[in-house]
Amino acid sequence: RECLKMQKDLQLRFPKLSAKVNEVMMNMLNERMKKVREAITDIINTQFSSINTNHPDFMVEKTLWDIEVKFMSEPRDENETEAGQRVLKNLKHAEIIETLIEEYFTIVKESILDFIPKCIIYTLIDQMKDKVQFELFTKLNDGRDELMVESEEFVERREQALKKLNAYKMAIQAI
Repeated sequence: RECLKMQKDLQLRFPKLSAKVNEVMMNMLNERMKKVREAITDIINTQFSSINTNHPDFMVEKTLWDIEVKFMSEPRDENETEAGQRVLKNLKHAEIIETLIEEYFTIVKESILDFIPKCIIYTLIDQMKDKVQFELFTKLNDGRDELMVESEEFVERREQALKKLNAYKMAIQAI
């Protein structure tokens, strides 16, 4: 609580410095946000650029087996025509493809949900944390005299306090 009060007091005392710090921080944040967006876009594009059929969670054989068992367990009509058998075969193939696509998209979704927070932490937070001190030093150092000018309110308060102090000193001497 005290730190926040001190920070607010410093912001009121040195408004130009406070404004410049905010400007530098917002510029850094905006710059890093562009990098975050680019990195996230790259992650998503990478995921959709090719299918990794060797992914350990992508169980093609199990999916094929499950669908085969399902079709084998369904009752068959002995009088079924060749066209009917082709339709059933096409339905089976369509279900296989649909199931594999759903399974793979689940893997991609989980992967993206895992990588995006890591990407944000690395690209935005870690890199900004590493550069903030240098950026503030370089951007604030040039106009430091102008930035350290106190607000009129603080100058006035100090002058009033000095007048009171001098009045107290004179009162003590008089006693």
